[in-house]
Amino acid sequence: MPWWFRTIFWALLACFLAGLFLGLSVWWWRRRKDLAELDRRRLEAEAESDRLRLRMSSLKEHEQRATLLEEQLAAAQEELSRLSPVERE
Repeated sequence: MPWWFRTIFWALLACFLAGLFLGLSVWWWRRRKDLAELDRRRLEAEAESDRLRLRMSSLKEHEQRATLLEEQLAAAQEELSRLSPVERE
């Protein structure tokens, strides 16, 4: 084999290996960045879910209180309707 053939072969092999290493490095870096972004979004979604769960429990408490007040109002109106006009005043 001529010397120039071996030189070209080793140069091409070196370029191939360098390109492979560079490509895998870029892929690994992007993958790590994407996983970090997904993790950040997951944490944000969990935090938002927790805030909404807390808000829902607060709204349920207010709804129960409103129901109780409506029942008390209905009882008071019923009591008022039983009274004579003179007693109402």
